[in-house]
Amino acid sequence: MNVIVIDIQATPSTLTWSDYDSSLYFAAQSTESTEDADRLYEAEWKDVIQYRRRKPNYGSVIQRIDIKRKHGKLSVKIHCIKHLDFIVTELLFVASEHKIVCISYSPIIETLSEIELYAIDFLNTSSLIRLTNNQLLENSLKLSADGKHVFFLVYPVRLNNENFLSVQGRLYSIDLTNGQIEQWGKGFQGSVRDYTIRSEGGVFILGQLGTNVHVYTQLSVLENVCLLSGWHGSYRSISSSKSKQYSSVAVTYSSFEQPEEVYFTKHIDELPWAKPLTHENQLLSTRDLPRTKLYRWSNPEDNRTIEGILHYPPG
Repeated sequence: MNVIVIDIQATPSTLTWSDYDSSLYFAAQSTESTEDADRLYEAEWKDVIQYRRRKPNYGSVIQRIDIKRKHGKLSVKIHCIKHLDFIVTELLFVASEHKIVCISYSPIIETLSEIELYAIDFLNTSSLIRLTNNQLLENSLKLSADGKHVFFLVYPVRLNNENFLSVQGRLYSIDLTNGQIEQWGKGFQGSVRDYTIRSEGGVFILGQLGTNVHVYTQLSVLENVCLLSGWHGSYRSISSSKSKQYSSVAVTYSSFEQPEEVYFTKHIDELPWAKPLTHENQLLSTRDLPRTKLYRWSNPEDNRTIEGILHYPPG
C-alpha cells in the first residue's frame, strides 16, 4: 500500500471525491487575523469593556488534489480553486453540472444567514452562487440518483433576540439547473432524522414519530411517504447501495430491549430479516437494564400528541 503525506498550510475541514478516484476536493480553514492586527485592536479598545472578543476573519480555501499513478509510484499536485470568506463544513462534487456545493459556517453565529448553501461553478470560479436563504440550519448534503439535485436536511436554530422556529427536521432538495427548492416528505407529521438516496430514484427516510424512528420511502417529491416494514424501535442511521441492480441497505438500530448494532439486508423489503454486522454491545443484552414505559398526552396549543418515556430501576 502506497501512502503519501501531503503538507497543507492550513487546517482541512472537509473533503469530497470527484467522479473519478484520481482527484479529490477539500476545504482548508484559514484565518486572516495576524499578530499586528491583534496588537492594533487591543490598543484601540484597551479602555472599553467589550461585549466579546474580536471576531476573527475566518475563511476557507477550496483546493483540488490530483493523484497520478505511474510505474507503481504515486504523485500528487494541489490546485487552488477559490478563496471563501467563511468556514466550509461540507462539500459535494456535482459532475453533471460542473459544480461543487458547500455549506458555510461561522464559529460565532449572529444571524442564520451565515449558514447557507453555496455553489462554485468550475466554468467560472470567480463567482459564488448562493443556493439557499432561510432561517434554518442545513447539513447532510447528498446527490440525487440523476446527479442534478442536491438533498439536504434542515433543523431549527434559536439565536438571541430571535423568535424560535418550532419546526422539526425536514428534508429538501434543490435543482441545480434552475435553483428550485422542494420539500420532501410533506405528508409526514414527524421529524426527519436521517436519509439516504434510493438508487432507482427518490429517498429512504428515517422519520421519528414519538419516541420511535422508522424507515420510510418516497419515490418522488410528488408521491406520498410510505412506511416500510421493520422492527419497533429506533433506526439511527441508514446507508444504501448506489447500484441500480441492488437495493442493499445498512442501518444502525436499537430498542429498549436491544442494544445498538449495525444491520445489513440485500433488499429493503427484507428489512425485518436484516442480519447483524456488528456485535459490539451484546453484553448489554445480558444485563438487567432499567425498565421503560411510554406515556402520551395531547398538547392543547396545536392538538399534537406528545410521547414521553418513564425510566424506572430494574426489578
